[in-house]
Amino acid sequence: MPASIVIRTKMAGEEFALACAILRFVPSIPPPTVPLYTTGLIWMPPPGGSYKLSCDTSWKNGAQFSYASVAFRSHFGR
Repeated sequence: MPASIVIRTKMAGEEFALACAILRFVPSIPPPTVPLYTTGLIWMPPPGGSYKLSCDTSWKNGAQFSYASVAFRSHFGR
């Protein structure tokens, strides 16, 4: 996996955490809600001949680590 993708994923997680921290000090704007789980999602393949990149990050407040996952799939789902 290219290091640039890992770095961008980490930066996205840090940006989200910062946005949540900022929103805690702005009472007129509610903090974003993130579902703990979602049911009924169906993976939609990309157009034929192309690939789809899915990524996700997570962390635990106060922990010194985070997780990131990345999946590349063709229109065949592989």
